[in-house]
Amino acid sequence: MTENLGALTLLITRPQAQAESLSQLAGESGYKSIVFPVIEIKPLVDKSTINSKINRLNEYDLVIFISINAVEFTWANLAAAKKSWPKQLKVAAVGKSTADLLSNKGVSVKLYPEREFSSEGLLNHADLADMQNQKILIVRGVGGRDYLARTLSERGAAVEYLEVYRRCKPDEYDLDVFDSWQTENSIIICTSKEGIRNLIEMTAAKLNLKKAQLLVVSQRLVDYALEQGFTPPIILANNAKNEAILQTLNHYLNTGKNPDV
Repeated sequence: MTENLGALTLLITRPQAQAESLSQLAGESGYKSIVFPVIEIKPLVDKSTINSKINRLNEYDLVIFISINAVEFTWANLAAAKKSWPKQLKVAAVGKSTADLLSNKGVSVKLYPEREFSSEGLLNHADLADMQNQKILIVRGVGGRDYLARTLSERGAAVEYLEVYRRCKPDEYDLDVFDSWQTENSIIICTSKEGIRNLIEMTAAKLNLKKAQLLVVSQRLVDYALEQGFTPPIILANNAKNEAILQTLNHYLNTGKNPDV
């Protein structure tokens, strides 16, 4: 089926920089794509809390980075404060892309999921089974799921957040990109519940995208998309890395089935 890639359009809804990266890689593989970011990533204006916790990093037994954006904004704040990352800190990452980025910054990542790249996957790690008397810092954007912090607290840890960015629905966007949209020849790529929700809200005035094929990166998102009325089957990649998304897409188009995840 991959010989007909020219007739297929990918709708990539990730934040701008990440969407452009995936679009470029998809183009190299023969896919056409539309970049339509449904989330903007912005820095926090008030840096007082961020700077306070950066000054206290050595107090924590473990620092967990939730996303690539958490890493990027932390390093931007470290640079602005003329600080460096404490080398002795034990670090964990929820996703492989996040772990790779930390490694590129010279940070040794001790813990990350082996297979399921999510909070649930990280919590399956044996080293996080007993967290009595452990002080943990979770680096993330404003809001988001509390499942990781709640579970670690139940296991005995004292958990704090370092929120270094915020996610927003774009104020301005161009629905004209959908003028030639063909639902039957399109696949939408979404990597978060917030992204699915924003996509529905942003496009409702122009078209109903729920009949289009959807690709997501966790079973939790499959369940959420079905709840929102998207048409099954939902394509499921086992993580949010660009390569994993395209590998999953190729496999699905060739076999009509999701790969084992």
